[in-house]
Amino acid sequence: GEKNQVKQQVIQKLSSSMSQWAEQSSDVDQGSVQSLVQQNLNLQDDLRAFRKQNHFLNSEIHHLSGLWRTSTESQRVLMSKVCHRTERQQNYREPIPGL
Repeated sequence: GEKNQVKQQVIQKLSSSMSQWAEQSSDVDQGSVQSLVQQNLNLQDDLRAFRKQNHFLNSEIHHLSGLWRTSTESQRVLMSKVCHRTERQQNYREPIPGL
């Protein structure tokens, strides 16, 4: 009864959809397909180029981060030496007579 009717309706809708798809796909010409294939290839090339560029930039960032850490550490050491030397100079100053 009702179950079979629902099944028939689904089959009819699917058949209709398949017919519409078949009509639309027959309208596609070979030039359009070739154009889409070429666009796809171009996009794949772009993607490969972006990946290479990303890899290069990541390695540059890694390298520059290392240089920055090294220079920061060198700066810290120099500042420590300056502070230590300044402190030593202040401790070794002779008092000025009369003050």
